[in-house]
Amino acid sequence: MQTQAYAWLRTIPYEPSAAPFVFDALIDAHDEFQAAPFIAAHGLYRQGTAALRNALEVMAHALRFAVRNDQQGFDGWRNGSADPPKFGNSVDLIGRDPAVAAVEAALGGSGLFGAHPNGVLRSLYTNVCRYAHSQPGHTNADIWQSNGPVFIGRVHQVLA
Repeated sequence: MQTQAYAWLRTIPYEPSAAPFVFDALIDAHDEFQAAPFIAAHGLYRQGTAALRNALEVMAHALRFAVRNDQQGFDGWRNGSADPPKFGNSVDLIGRDPAVAAVEAALGGSGLFGAHPNGVLRSLYTNVCRYAHSQPGHTNADIWQSNGPVFIGRVHQVLA
């Protein structure tokens, strides 16, 4: 994960103006990528997975505003004056953008932004939400099968 976090960091431009709408989200996602393995390595698997969900959400929302060139919506989201966007709505809006739709069509199948449950982003989001919302079988206690945080190597393979 550290290698992936570093690769992500290297893609972020030095100047925020070079990546309007997504610069702050790129930094936020990077922070989550660094936090997730640290948290999980200490046995808090649900919380580590929730960090990955945060990264997925913030990037989807930023891309939503970027592909629509929606400065007003972006500003409302970032300054908290508007209701927070919903992940599914953001994915739908990104997928409807003509340039994105053309790439999706070239990929075939459900692609990245396809309808649930087949689109990659929706499928990934569904999986990480199970942990973020502590659904049965996806809580720390379910994973530990004990009363406290313990390191379980197989968990890191399951979450990967």
